[in-house]
Amino acid sequence: MIGSALAIIGGVLIVIAATSPSMSESAQNALYGAGGTLFILFAVAFLIVMFLSAIDFIKLLSHHVIFASVFFAVVVVGSGTTYLVIKTAPKYNENFSESITLLQNNLAELEAVKIQGDKNPSSPEQMQKIQIMSGLVTDRLETISVPKELTAYKETIVQRGKDISEATKDPESWSALPSRSDDYQIKLSKKEAEEVLKASINMIAELKEFGDTAIQRNDTETMKYIAAKLLIQTSLMNEVAKNLGTEDVCMGAGGVSTGPIGTGENKGGVWCVQETVQATNEVATTAINYINGDESAKDAWNNSWQNVQSILGTGITLGEPDQSGKLSPTVQAFYDECTSKGGIVGGAGTVKTGLPTTEFGYTCEYKYNSADFGQQTCWDYLTYSGGRFMGGNSGCPTENLLPIIEFEAEPSAENPSAAKWDGAYPISTTVYCSTDLPGMPTVFPVNTTITVSNSVGNDDGTTFSINNDGIGTEIQQYNSQGENYSVTMYGIINYQFYLEGSLAKLNAIANLNGSALIDGQIYTINCSGTASAVRQ
Repeated sequence: MIGSALAIIGGVLIVIAATSPSMSESAQNALYGAGGTLFILFAVAFLIVMFLSAIDFIKLLSHHVIFASVFFAVVVVGSGTTYLVIKTAPKYNENFSESITLLQNNLAELEAVKIQGDKNPSSPEQMQKIQIMSGLVTDRLETISVPKELTAYKETIVQRGKDISEATKDPESWSALPSRSDDYQIKLSKKEAEEVLKASINMIAELKEFGDTAIQRNDTETMKYIAAKLLIQTSLMNEVAKNLGTEDVCMGAGGVSTGPIGTGENKGGVWCVQETVQATNEVATTAINYINGDESAKDAWNNSWQNVQSILGTGITLGEPDQSGKLSPTVQAFYDECTSKGGIVGGAGTVKTGLPTTEFGYTCEYKYNSADFGQQTCWDYLTYSGGRFMGGNSGCPTENLLPIIEFEAEPSAENPSAAKWDGAYPISTTVYCSTDLPGMPTVFPVNTTITVSNSVGNDDGTTFSINNDGIGTEIQQYNSQGENYSVTMYGIINYQFYLEGSLAKLNAIANLNGSALIDGQIYTINCSGTASAVRQ
């Protein structure tokens, strides 16, 4: 009975600690410690019993019914408590980390075009391009699934994209649009809050290095992304503080703490959100001033980092940007890593599917031996503001890409028509484009075959589902980046499969929009086409 009590009490204490988000960290640790100790005592008692000889133990159970009942109750309760501990203990969801990175990469695209629009809001041509870009980002975000903790965060980013797009219609609406949105709702556990804050600080430190290089190259295009990312991190840190219920949120070696600990110089490896946000906002302002042509912004950029360095105490290297032409440490490490895997940095013409950014950067092309697909051509991409992405052919390592949307359907008694449209549909048509990109053709012949199996269509590797009414929607994305150009296309193709007598046919309508950024100049691309086919 004592063993049973130990297991029950210990388990209850641990479960309370694990499921009480409002409890302070010290109280949670105390409950974990007490609960864990009681549970260990139960385990020791259980092991002692198990070391008894099997014969004596069986005799003991057979002659003492009450003891046998208590013993089996302890086993059941102990097992159940162990299960609860495992299920309810705080965990850091890796999918959460990947999703928040994906959302922020898309948000950076929106904030970058907002900064660009602020530079010349009276240009109708520029506003049209911004409307297209913000629409592309918003459309693809709405197709992305994220963990439930990030659903509200995603929705506010989507709304930010819609607000930017809507504000391009007239200068008054644009001037009324906030320079950034701070109303990002996000729900975090304490462990997730710690990971988010660590990631934010690491990114802020890296942006100093990439900003120095951008200034050295007089690269205002990259500085748009750097300013956007700085603003995003400060907004996110503010949201983390709100999520934890206080403005006095600090980070140190022991994790997140709340409550005032003083101000000023770095406090023994502890930095606080309020001070860091204020100092980082000052840096972002100097970046925006540099983009807008302020001659004093170069010196202000470097000086503004002194406050950040004094708060963080590490990770920030002060001093003038290196004018020697040497690669910065992170870029040099990228080159070295590329060489170590037999690759070459270059590959300006590499097509990169699934990129959530239109930013310029460095491309490493390399070969990768996949266990399932053999040797494949892969790419590794480092943007000029420090974003890292990986992809390539089937079997290549992937990192920070837009998810591939795939669908599956099987014939069943409930869905007897799942295979109704199976077959091959050869298409030969023409896509027409309008663009201000000099030299780009405006007429493109298209010859392809749509294959269908169990209500899943396949267009040269891109899959889409077909409902019982024969309607399917395909999403197409195309990205290509080099050191001085970036092309992004996003398209929606609507299919209608139908029967005409005994013949299965389809009609398709395609609309594709995109942009090309070449040597700092933005060009827009709008294409459309129709097609019909008969199943072969």
